[in-house]
Amino acid sequence: MPASAACRGTSGMRRLPHLLAGLLFIACAAAPAGADDAVRLLVDVSGSMREHDPRALRAPALELAVDLLPQGTEAGIWHFADRPEAMTAPAAVDDGWRKAARGAVTSVDSRGQYTDLTAAIDAATRGWDEPASTGRRSLILLTDGVIDVPDNADGTSRRRLIEEIVPRLQAADVTLYPVSLSTESGLDEALLTQLAAATGGEVIVTPDAETLERRMIGLMDRVAAGDALPLRGNRFQVDQSVRELTLVAFRPEGAKVALQPPAGRPFAAADAPDNVRWRREGSHEIVTIARPTPGEWTLQAPADPANRVRVVTDLRLRAEPLPQRLLPGESARLTAWLADGQRRIDEPRFLELIRLEVDGPGVSAPLVLEPDSEGRFATDVQPLLAGAGAQEVVIRADGGTFQREWRQRLEVMASPVALGAAEAAEAGTLAVDARLVSDWLAPESLQLTAAFAAPGLQGERLSGSETQPGRWRLESAGLAPGTAVLVSVRLEGLTLSGRPVSTLLPPEVIAVAAPAAAAEPSGDPAAAAAGTTAATATAAAGAASSSEAEPSAPADEGRGVNWWLVGAVLILANLLVLLAGLTVWLVLRRRAAAGDDGDGAERTGPDADAAAEEDAPQEEEAPREAATG
Repeated sequence: MPASAACRGTSGMRRLPHLLAGLLFIACAAAPAGADDAVRLLVDVSGSMREHDPRALRAPALELAVDLLPQGTEAGIWHFADRPEAMTAPAAVDDGWRKAARGAVTSVDSRGQYTDLTAAIDAATRGWDEPASTGRRSLILLTDGVIDVPDNADGTSRRRLIEEIVPRLQAADVTLYPVSLSTESGLDEALLTQLAAATGGEVIVTPDAETLERRMIGLMDRVAAGDALPLRGNRFQVDQSVRELTLVAFRPEGAKVALQPPAGRPFAAADAPDNVRWRREGSHEIVTIARPTPGEWTLQAPADPANRVRVVTDLRLRAEPLPQRLLPGESARLTAWLADGQRRIDEPRFLELIRLEVDGPGVSAPLVLEPDSEGRFATDVQPLLAGAGAQEVVIRADGGTFQREWRQRLEVMASPVALGAAEAAEAGTLAVDARLVSDWLAPESLQLTAAFAAPGLQGERLSGSETQPGRWRLESAGLAPGTAVLVSVRLEGLTLSGRPVSTLLPPEVIAVAAPAAAAEPSGDPAAAAAGTTAATATAAAGAASSSEAEPSAPADEGRGVNWWLVGAVLILANLLVLLAGLTVWLVLRRRAAAGDDGDGAERTGPDADAAAEEDAPQEEEAPREAATG
């Protein structure tokens, strides 16, 4: 911003505290010109866009970006089809630049024959070879991602984009934001996702006009640090440092939009004052007011969280951009400060007047921050967030006589590593399979350390190694089989864009390997216990055993085994055992009977005594039989 413009902005500072006015006066002499952020916009005008942008959403998307780019931001616009064409050369955004940029909006069509996306990105980012000393560099692509050029039949142009141009953009810290204007098939979603992930950006899908408008507003919050006023209950406070404001108000069908200034009657598009430019677009209205009257303004329209009030001012709220994506539980430092032009304000007497608060979906009430000795307000962003998904962090500063607001949309990703039980070699082993399921982390850079907790055990380490890029096996032995343990994994590495990441992932419950099921006994237990000598019984039992042991399928899969046949064989084996036993008993019985009939046999020893005792009763009974005869 030119110093002369900043000085003109202090002419109405009489009602601000004298300290603030003095700070702004000093800044007029010393503040460097220009803004830190740079944005390049690429608009696809090839023939394929007739199919992938059938509602011609590129023009309103581009026009909204032109309206919302903060003054002083370096910006340029290119159309591309067969070749890239600079429609608005990169320069600081001002009234003249916006006028030229609207010419680029009216010339958007779909008449090109080819789509040379590689050449377009190369041309639009020329000169971005090293990281900027301050600020952000962003490239917005309004395209379907299809590379359609004669020399890409073998993928040459695509490979050049991925292997040569993307590494250059990574080295220059350039972030790509592909904007897909359709959900129709034929989009090269893989390429668009790869470009975004490799540079830390985001693919924005906008299937209809209203979604496009809302997402573009969020994107402008992300790529360029515009100054904004808090809009609370459709009211906003304009201070005397504001030289211009731009209001974006969404309009439901049939609703009317009007503005009530601090004094006087409300006005709308039809009766707006001379210093007001009012334009109706799609489902929203854009109102730009030069030299707005200081005081409280009221937007007379239905409240909408996407409504914004952007301002041109020297008194600015600044913050370090947060990463576009965060891992679950990942910490990131949120740092904000107030600036006078480009100079951070560190005057204690001024900072005592400031109430700075941060808000997000993870807190029930905003957190109030205190400045350090250098005028920075800082906190960890993690407590402000709520689980996985897209969310927004808001910083608001209130100095009594002025208010400012800063917003950033980000996404907390689901866990990038899936944990599951792996096959264990023996019972009592905790075996864990860890697998990378994210497409925005660099697999070769990742390191995992794991620990587990179980009854009586806390913080025990799991040992293991990477079995292939993005896959690990982790183990610990000597545990009680079947125990459920809580496994925690710390992940460290790099994103595809080179940002270091380190976080403790959400824990998972995994069971320790239980003993393998006992094998079924082979053969017939009764036959084994009898110790039969019958060869046929042994062979039958062996056949039954081999019939049970033959299937190689798991035990719970009994298909292919004829269990009727197995049962019949076992019954036959039992019958043969019984028959053999009966045969042996009869033979022994006959031998005993033959020994009793031998006359010449003389018994001696204990056997003779036993035989005498058996024969005695018979000898006593013989006379009785004779007497009765």
